[in-house]
Amino acid sequence: MRRFTPSWLYSTAFLLAATAGFINALGLLGAEHRGVSHVTGALTDAGAQAGQLGPLARLDGLWIVLSFLLGSMLSGLIVGDATLRMGRRYGVGLLLEGVLLLAAYLAASEGASQASSHLTAVACGMQNALASNFSGAVLRTTHMTGVVTDLGILLGQAIRGVQVDTWRLWLFLALLGGFFAGAAGGALVQSRLGHGALLLPAAGVSAGGLGYWFWVHLRRRRGEGA
Repeated sequence: MRRFTPSWLYSTAFLLAATAGFINALGLLGAEHRGVSHVTGALTDAGAQAGQLGPLARLDGLWIVLSFLLGSMLSGLIVGDATLRMGRRYGVGLLLEGVLLLAAYLAASEGASQASSHLTAVACGMQNALASNFSGAVLRTTHMTGVVTDLGILLGQAIRGVQVDTWRLWLFLALLGGFFAGAAGGALVQSRLGHGALLLPAAGVSAGGLGYWFWVHLRRRRGEGA
């Protein structure tokens, strides 16, 4: 039996992954030259610095990890569950992400590049945790290692002759394509606007949060449930 998959899932996955790719490109090209949408590189950097007995102040990668963790914690407080289900407080989470990105822009404008990186990592941690799975498919919008792994498993199973869920295949491709497109767009906009490029994802996720809030309340007024 073919499983029903809402059409908005693919476009939403693409847009959120594009947002994360955009933000991460800004982090890599900015003053700190550091990725902020994932923790693997930051944790490796912190561990390598610790192994070299560097000064504690240089363990800035660890602060990225802790910032990402804080964002995930905030998402858990706001939404309460990692399973994607319409009607939950995703709008609040997206609006707060927008506020964090705006704060990151303001920090960068004042020359506080480290604080800006930490704030964007908090925003990415929150986004990544807002909806972490859907019907057994892991949704990771801010880093692609797991997505590539799951895509590879599906392709290997298909070659073997095992029947796979094609909707998962398209979902993972949407995430990969979105992240790549967002990173390319981030590099392009950053070359023209500098740290002002942060205002674009800040406005985008804020608009998405407001749109989601309006949609939920409209459905409730119509008595359709959430």
